[in-house]
Amino acid sequence: MTLKYFPYFSSVKTRLFLFFISTFSHLLIGTWAFAQNQSAIDSLETLLKTAKADTNKVKLLYKLCYLYRRSDSNKATQYGKQGLALSEQLGFNYGIAASLTNIGEVYRIQSDYTKAMEYYKQALKIKEESGDKHGIALILHNMGIVYYYQGNYNKALELFLQSLKTKEELGNKDGIAISLNTIGAIYNSLNNPAKSIDYFQQALKIQQELGDKAGIASSLNNIATIHQAQGDLEIALDYLQQSVKMYEKLESKHGIALCLNNIGQLYSEQNKYDKAIDHYKQSLKIREKLGDKQGVTSCLNNIGALYSKLGLYEKAIESNESSLVIAKEIDAKRNIKNAYQNLSNIYSKQNNYKKAYEYFQLYAEINDSMFNEESTKQIAEMQTKYETEKKEKENELLKKENEKQAAIAAAESRRQRMVIYFVAAVALAVALIAFVMYRRFREKQIANLQLKRKNDAIERQKKIIEKEKQRSEDLLHNILPVETAAELKETGQATPRQYKKATVLFTDFKGFTMLAEKMTPVELVSELHFCFKKFDKIISNYPIEKIKTIGDAYMCAGGLPRTNNTNPVDLVLAGLEVQQFMQQWKEEKISKNEPFWEIRIGIHTGPVIAGIVGVKKFAYDIWGDTVNTASRMESSGEPGKVNISGDTYEWVKDFFDCTHRGKVQAKNKGKVDMYFVERIKPELSQNKEGVLPNEQFSRMC
Repeated sequence: MTLKYFPYFSSVKTRLFLFFISTFSHLLIGTWAFAQNQSAIDSLETLLKTAKADTNKVKLLYKLCYLYRRSDSNKATQYGKQGLALSEQLGFNYGIAASLTNIGEVYRIQSDYTKAMEYYKQALKIKEESGDKHGIALILHNMGIVYYYQGNYNKALELFLQSLKTKEELGNKDGIAISLNTIGAIYNSLNNPAKSIDYFQQALKIQQELGDKAGIASSLNNIATIHQAQGDLEIALDYLQQSVKMYEKLESKHGIALCLNNIGQLYSEQNKYDKAIDHYKQSLKIREKLGDKQGVTSCLNNIGALYSKLGLYEKAIESNESSLVIAKEIDAKRNIKNAYQNLSNIYSKQNNYKKAYEYFQLYAEINDSMFNEESTKQIAEMQTKYETEKKEKENELLKKENEKQAAIAAAESRRQRMVIYFVAAVALAVALIAFVMYRRFREKQIANLQLKRKNDAIERQKKIIEKEKQRSEDLLHNILPVETAAELKETGQATPRQYKKATVLFTDFKGFTMLAEKMTPVELVSELHFCFKKFDKIISNYPIEKIKTIGDAYMCAGGLPRTNNTNPVDLVLAGLEVQQFMQQWKEEKISKNEPFWEIRIGIHTGPVIAGIVGVKKFAYDIWGDTVNTASRMESSGEPGKVNISGDTYEWVKDFFDCTHRGKVQAKNKGKVDMYFVERIKPELSQNKEGVLPNEQFSRMC
């Protein structure tokens, strides 16, 4: 058995999530989806031209909004809002609710879930005030679909069950079938195929009774995916072929695209890769034309998974990253999760465990948020509540039936005895069959448990190896820059590099030697560690490389080993943060009547040489006149001040308020132009201290 790097992934079930995204958009429209056609639109628009500004015109407008919702969202929104405005002018509440619902539907199809929910909630409030149960059931169902797309399964199921309960009270069989299908989809997403197929089959039975061809096609598609998940690929393919034929007769592009996508999945599992990619691309093309972003991101995920299977990793990464961009745009959490999962698998296959682990962490975070214990508990409670209420109604009907049967009990006694004997015989037969099935199930369960234990042992060993490898990597990266460490591992040496523009920062504590004499060695090292640890944390927020500490001096630089143009600004920002920290630390020490150090900070910009020298105890270091000048900026500064050279000033003067000190004598340098950095310019700072930059500052960099 081949073991994957991350054992948590299940490719078939993961891909089935993608199918249900498209299924929901079909289920919502039910049998109306195929009633719309151009002749109906033309007829309504002709009537609209001569219609008076009354309730009949409102009906024309919200019907046109509904018919245009998939083919032309702009026209749909235009007609919907015209209908809404006229309804409000007439005080026509039914028209207001209908217009709001249809506008919400347009935004839902465009994957703008925030606006969709805004319009749905307004419509629901009106329907609840008027007591319109048909309208309430429809809107609850639509809102449930939005929550499903957003990965909030417990809220989606709550609304679907409320909608189903209302439809059952009304005896609305068509609506009941649609609700049963959506609830089945929820349970499939929760990896409960038994409940899922039960709901799908209930829906199919009702649709067959009603002759609802669109609904039958959808249910056939749903049942096919359950068989696919259970490994019955030939049965699944048969159901899909039945479904696609019905969609073709109904001229449903959404349905055809849905089937093409699912057939592609089947061919992929059968290793018929050419057929699989052909079906995926046909589905993608249709969905792009329809503007179906949910469907597009699903297809891209499937295509990426297939390319990964074929070892075409760059194409696989490109497809999944494209899917991720769209999924994030529409906040489709299931698709985001699937893209993270696929990318983690791909990078694992490429032995890029760092990126594989990063994407796996993202996958785990979003997966946990979608499938946490509380959500599962809430879903179970909602299902139990629904089934209990349904059972109570059934018991009430049974009680009435029993009372009726009691009146004719004498005449029915013989028949009842015969039924009892028959049921006993059937029960015995069922018990025997169940015993045999249980034995087989138990044997299989034991075999699976043994296999799982072996796999777990292998995975534990692999994790230990990877953990130790990562520990070594982290230690090396803590000593050397990532690029230098990589070069050293590959070639056994690191080539020195010259950087034309780098910025170097030095700090030094005033009075350190004098105060050190009054402290124990433990206290001295503890205080130094506390300060330098904070300096490390500050520079980690910027593209700055720590070079070394020498006694009480701290040295870091920007613009290396990766070059950039922002290093003068980065170092000054870091210097201001260090200055602020040391001032706060000083005030805290004074309040406790404890000794403290004051800090001088010096910064200079210019060319440097960077690299590693020697063969023992590798250390990354920099050399050049720029380093010496930066040191002079520190020694020529004042405690509590950030002192920069004229060269650095020219790079940062547009960002910071500085005080010109004039030309100051520097050791072995003569007179050098120097400036004290006071703060970030007020219009570029987000706080009054002038230490934190705002968005305008970031845009200027």
